[in-house]
Amino acid sequence: MKKSLLILIQFLIIFTTSLIFADSNNSIAVKDAIEIAEKNNPELNAMKNELEALGYRKTSVYSPEKTFINYAEEGVNGNFYAEKRFSIIQGFDFPLKTIYRASAINAERESLELKIDSRIREIKAEVKKTYSRLAYYQQVLKIRQIQTSLADSLNKAVYFRFEAGYATELDKMKSEIFLEEARNDLNDIKVKLHVSRYDLFTLIGLDPEKQSYDIEFPDSLVYRDVEIIQNEVLGLLEKYPGVSSSMKKQEIYNNYAKAATADLLPDLNLAYHKHDYGDGFDFFGFEVGLSLPVWFFLDQSAKAQEQTLLGENARWLHKQSLLAWKKEIEYSWHGYDESRKKIKRFNEKIRNKSLKLRELTFLAYREGQIGLLQMLDAEKIYLDNELRYLEELLNYYLNILDLEKFTNENYLF
Repeated sequence: MKKSLLILIQFLIIFTTSLIFADSNNSIAVKDAIEIAEKNNPELNAMKNELEALGYRKTSVYSPEKTFINYAEEGVNGNFYAEKRFSIIQGFDFPLKTIYRASAINAERESLELKIDSRIREIKAEVKKTYSRLAYYQQVLKIRQIQTSLADSLNKAVYFRFEAGYATELDKMKSEIFLEEARNDLNDIKVKLHVSRYDLFTLIGLDPEKQSYDIEFPDSLVYRDVEIIQNEVLGLLEKYPGVSSSMKKQEIYNNYAKAATADLLPDLNLAYHKHDYGDGFDFFGFEVGLSLPVWFFLDQSAKAQEQTLLGENARWLHKQSLLAWKKEIEYSWHGYDESRKKIKRFNEKIRNKSLKLRELTFLAYREGQIGLLQMLDAEKIYLDNELRYLEELLNYYLNILDLEKFTNENYLF
C-alpha cells in the first residue's frame, strides 16, 4: 500500500510541475479582446460621434444669420392699398467673432481627438489587466485542482493507515482539515474565475448571446524580463494624449472669451426693399445698419468673464490631472520594480530550494525517515510558493500595463 501511495504521490508531483504554467488552446486571445473592446466600447463610440458632430458645428459657424423675407401692405381700405413693400434683410457677424469661434471649435476637435487616443490606450490597458487577472485565476485553478486531488488521495491513505493502526487520530484529523481547506480554496478560485470572465466580457462589450462557459483564453502569465527606466517614462508624460487634451481645454475657453469680447464690435445688417405706390410707381431701396452692443456690460462683458474664468478653471484641472498621472507613473514604476526583484529572487533562490525540499522530503518519506504529514507539509510549502509567485507575477503584469499607456509600448502579450 505504501509503494502504491508513493507512485501516486510521485505522479502528482510530476503532474503539478507540468501543469502550473501550461498554456491551453482557447478561443479569445488578448489581441482579439482588444479589437472587440475598441469596436464595442460605448464611451469610445460616443466620443467618435461627438467628434463628427463638431465638424458640422464648425461648418455652421461660417454660415450668416438667418435671412428675413418680409411682405407688407399699408393703408389697406377694401381692395385698395396705399403701399406694398417686399423686403430681404440679412445680418452679418463681425468677422473676428467668426474667426475666434472657429478657432475654439478647432481646439475642441483637437482636444477630443487626443482624448480618444488617450481612451484607446486606457481601454487597451484595461483589457490587458482584466485578461491578466483571468489568466492568473486559470493558472491558480490548476494548482488548486492538483492540491485538492493530492489532499483527497492522502486523506484516503491516512484513513487506511489509521484503520490499520499505523496512523494516529491526530494524523487523521490533520489530513481531513487539509482536504476541506483544499476544497474551499478550489471553490473560491472557481468563483473568482467566473467573475473575472464576465468582467472581461462586460469590458469588451461581448454580446450576451456570444458569452458562454466553453469560451477559454489562450494567453497566460509568463515571466518576461522587461526593463523600464523611470525617468524615461516620466519624460513621456508631457506627450501623453490625455495631458495634451487637457491643455487644449484652456485654448478652447480663451478663444470663446475672445469671441465674446469681439461681440462688442458692431454687426452689419443689409436690407433690400421693393416698393409700389399706386399704379406705375415702382421703387427699389436698400438699408445699411449696424447693431451696437448697448447692453455690453450685461451681455458680452459677462460672457467674456465667464469664459475667462472657465479657462482658469481648466488650467487648475489640468494641473490636478498632471499631478495624478505623475503619481500613477511613480506608483506603477515602483510596484513594477519591486515585483521584478521578487520574481528574480524567487527564480534564483526560492524555487530551487522549494523544489529541493520537496524532493528530499519525498525521499525521506520513502525511506521511512519522516511521516506522511511531514511530506504533506513540504508539498504545501511548494504549492504556496508557486501561488505567491503567480500573485507577484500578476502584480508585475498589472504595474507594467499601467505604464504601457504612457509609453505606448507593447511590453506584454
